[in-house]
Amino acid sequence: MAHIPQKNILSFFNFFHMSGSLYYHIPTASLWKIEGSSLSELLRDISKIYEDERLPAKNIQTNIRYAEEIYIDKLTFILTTGCNLACKYCYTNDIYKTKSHELMSKKTARIALQKIRKLSNKSFRFIQFFGGEPLFNIDTMKYIISHLKQNNFKYVKYILNTNGTLIDTDTAQFLAENIDLIYISLDGPKRINDLNRVFLNGEGTYEIVVKGLKEILNKPRKGKIIAEVTYTHKHIESKVSMVDVWTHIKSLGFDDVYIVWEFSLKNSKEYYAHIFTQMKELMKYLGQNNKEAQSLNEWRGLLSANLISPWPCMAGIDTLTVDPRGDVFPCYWLMYPNFNMGNILKNFPDEKFWSIRESLLNNTKSESKKCHSCWLRYTCKQCLGKRYLIKGDISAPYDEECKIIKSISKYYSHFIEG
Repeated sequence: MAHIPQKNILSFFNFFHMSGSLYYHIPTASLWKIEGSSLSELLRDISKIYEDERLPAKNIQTNIRYAEEIYIDKLTFILTTGCNLACKYCYTNDIYKTKSHELMSKKTARIALQKIRKLSNKSFRFIQFFGGEPLFNIDTMKYIISHLKQNNFKYVKYILNTNGTLIDTDTAQFLAENIDLIYISLDGPKRINDLNRVFLNGEGTYEIVVKGLKEILNKPRKGKIIAEVTYTHKHIESKVSMVDVWTHIKSLGFDDVYIVWEFSLKNSKEYYAHIFTQMKELMKYLGQNNKEAQSLNEWRGLLSANLISPWPCMAGIDTLTVDPRGDVFPCYWLMYPNFNMGNILKNFPDEKFWSIRESLLNNTKSESKKCHSCWLRYTCKQCLGKRYLIKGDISAPYDEECKIIKSISKYYSHFIEG
């Protein structure tokens, strides 16, 4: 039997259930339920897997070596910085405030594909179209997809994030035939969606988004359509729960619903407490009615050894974002001057690219005192863009989000069986 060092035995985090007890073992990122057995018996079972090559501590070193080889898994194109909406909570107001509304040219897109493919040791698996509202520049989107198909990129999956207001019959046909994941922003029933998601003239977007959705649903399609919901203070004030939102949106025909909470510097501790309550109710509902829902899978992943990473976020490590001017950034959440990694139309990659990438590679969870001592450190993820906006520092965890992630993870353990 393999020997488990005492320091690792003490690495258990105990979840108490109504019957028995759950133990989360940090070194193996595994969850164990004791029913009629002792801790010593549990340790004997864990010792059998302790030398496994899949252990997080070993995998993390493998991941670091792999990342240093450069593998761009996802390439995001900001097809335009322009948008036809004036959503009350939009974070791009901060990122794009110094930029005019610009469209990416086909030339810029082509050079980006060529240079970043040459940079990466393996071909990217995902191409994401983002904005602004990317459907304002559907011609360049079509060009990118056609170019990749003509150059034998058979296994690339295409992702679109859209506000859903520009989907006519022809656009719906193209999206149904070519896009693997279509994320459409919709915040719930009309009365709540139209409080935040409005056109430039202040009119609500619900009706036209649902009309566009139906255009796609009426056609044979290759991919999934997922509603991307931002749960805001308006939901709370209007007494619209996450379960209300989820059930309403599913009734419209969406394949899945992805709910995130509003990101704002003004969020209070009371707001996060309410979010935790809402997430618990949503988990309970999904656990009984839709165990494969994306929202549930997000939290399932936090307790899975299959999703370990030494970094809080993969921005700039296996993902890159290109804006209409050809400037390259780690992610669309980090499109600030000090994260500009160079320009695709110039001598790219240059020293600036390698310097910023190295700083991102060095930004591991083990370098953060808070992350290093956290029981969820191997699997937790946190957006660097949010950290930077809140703290002005990508290495500083956002405390309130840390608390809610750990609380929800502990609550989710109630759904684990065996």
